[in-house]
Amino acid sequence: MRERMGPIAAPLPHRRLVLTRSMPSRKITNSAEVDGLLARHGFTAFDLATSSIAEQRAALAEADIVIAVFGSDLLAVLLMQPDTDFIEMKYSSGLASHMDTMFSACAVNHHLLMCEPAASPGHQRMKKDSDFTVDCARLSALLDEIIARKQRGQARHAPLDIAAQDLPSPSSSPGH
Repeated sequence: MRERMGPIAAPLPHRRLVLTRSMPSRKITNSAEVDGLLARHGFTAFDLATSSIAEQRAALAEADIVIAVFGSDLLAVLLMQPDTDFIEMKYSSGLASHMDTMFSACAVNHHLLMCEPAASPGHQRMKKDSDFTVDCARLSALLDEIIARKQRGQARHAPLDIAAQDLPSPSSSPGH
């Protein structure tokens, strides 16, 4: 597909993008905390739904790290440079993205950050549309590892899967 669309003149990937959702579903319940974390790591918001194809191609070709919520924004992988790191956030392993082949074919490093479903489903029409909570400590650790690897100049690596089920439950935390 990249070849059919033609080359895009882009500098070396350097931007850090978080793809935002203008839809009322699959919202991050702790978005203020997540937004603060991402701002400290140099991320800027980018909404594919309000951007032209040319704007999407330019922004994603310049992206070094991209974060998105499970859904159609994962197709942005088609516009990314090889070795871009893509963090997919979702709350259920039952929501298969079937995107592994696409990420591999595009030579994009896919990282899965499993999150916790929200206590209130939000604007849920279907199970996949539930709101969720991001574990900011896990997201920060993943970003630190990706950024450190890039600063060392290391290329592709095995993706990291950080599962919500690996997290201690509140009842098992010390003092509970």
